[in-house]
Amino acid sequence: MKNFKKLIAVALAVFVSVFMLAVSAFASDTDSLVRMDDGTWNYMENGEHNTGYTGLVKYYDTYYYVENGVLDWSYTGPTEYDGTTYFITNSTLDENYSSLVLVDGVWHYVENGVYSNDYTGLTLYYGTWYYDENGVLNWDYTGLTLYYGTWYYVENGVLNWNYTGSTEYYGTTYYVINGILDWDYSSLVYVDGVWHYVEKGVYSNDYTGLTLYYGTWYYVEDGILDWEFEGLTDYYGTLYYVKDGVLHWDFSGFVVDEDYNIFYVENGAVDRSLNGLYNYYDHNWCYLADGQVVSSYTGLFNYYGTWYYLEEGFLNWNYYGLTNYYGTYYGVEGGILDWNFTGALRYGTSLYYVSNGVFDSSFNGEAEYCTGKIYNFKDGVSVDYDGYVADAAQLVKLIVYCELKDDTEIEIISAQGLPDFGPYGGVAVTFSVKHNDGTEDYRTYIATKSYFETPEFLGVRENIGDGTLFVTERISGDFETENSVSLTLDDVVNYFNGINTYYVLNENKA
Repeated sequence: MKNFKKLIAVALAVFVSVFMLAVSAFASDTDSLVRMDDGTWNYMENGEHNTGYTGLVKYYDTYYYVENGVLDWSYTGPTEYDGTTYFITNSTLDENYSSLVLVDGVWHYVENGVYSNDYTGLTLYYGTWYYDENGVLNWDYTGLTLYYGTWYYVENGVLNWNYTGSTEYYGTTYYVINGILDWDYSSLVYVDGVWHYVEKGVYSNDYTGLTLYYGTWYYVEDGILDWEFEGLTDYYGTLYYVKDGVLHWDFSGFVVDEDYNIFYVENGAVDRSLNGLYNYYDHNWCYLADGQVVSSYTGLFNYYGTWYYLEEGFLNWNYYGLTNYYGTYYGVEGGILDWNFTGALRYGTSLYYVSNGVFDSSFNGEAEYCTGKIYNFKDGVSVDYDGYVADAAQLVKLIVYCELKDDTEIEIISAQGLPDFGPYGGVAVTFSVKHNDGTEDYRTYIATKSYFETPEFLGVRENIGDGTLFVTERISGDFETENSVSLTLDDVVNYFNGINTYYVLNENKA
């Protein structure tokens, strides 16, 4: 038994010695921390307690915070060590901590335990992303910030995942979707009652053209959807028809662009494959080249063996007269070259004799015009003084019909033919208009001859073959031109009295 107790005593002595060695090694007699009997850790410097030291102490690869030489487990906050500010949590420096810390009412960004005063960007704190600027949470910032290659939208210092809309960043306006700038987004966006065009995440204020939005194509002008636009727009080499800002796939017809070019649209797009004579609805034939009406062309065009007369690119079914085709004059009736026709046709200010559809310059003699009047031809040509008289009389008939009121009296003052007005000439008639109140004024009406219908002007026609007179001007006082042909009023009045049937066109223009 005594031997056993001796053994125990020896063992205890050995253990105490080993323990003391261990403590002596843990708390060295040089700079370090030493645990006191009361559990307090003191900072030892050169073997003595340094009560004047406040700062970090490294102990077994961990830095602790000492205040007045004593490890303060309750301290959480900043401390400076060798010119660097660290963040201490419960007196321990956590070199793995990267987030926000609140110190004296200000949120700072700490990275790996160190105050990061040069950091600007996002940081996650308890499930919310905040915006730091130069290491401090900036509650005043609203805008974009870049974080690991993605741009996010921050509002009042907090990443706003719910925000969808515009934001400006260094003079450029971007479009944000659910808090993220989507560089792949190119379409329309609705902001404050206006549709804007965004291209690759950026408001494109210089874009004009089409854009697809939920299956519908819209027209954008200078970056904004233009609901009032109607016309053609080019999109990747194809012209499309837009009405009220929307591409109309169901439209087929003629469209005039801003340069007055006429295009044929079929199912919303100009068909560039169309070339030649093309029959649109209601016998409105036109001459197309790459889908565009060749409005510069007036003359004959062969279509399946028949020659048709085109005027400014359109087939003119109302044309009766001569046309020049490669130096030869041909006779046209109702818009078609009639090889069987022989007789008189008007061209410009003269009548020409046509034989089997071709002008016959060898003809000398008399021939009847479509008005029933007989004319004398020399070398196939007859001066059409009576044609001017007929036109002037028709103009008088039109003015009397449209202008004569119960309180007015109209008197013809003068009438003249106008050979320089258009390819088929025109006439001018001056009237004195007397009113019952004793006042009187002079008016001159100018009308030009046309074989092509137009809805723009008031017109009159005695018969189909003689074309239509359209009133193009109404002026006060007299009117004269250098080359005008003076007409005898008796001739005009006699022809006026002989007009039994006439047709007024576009009466609403009176």
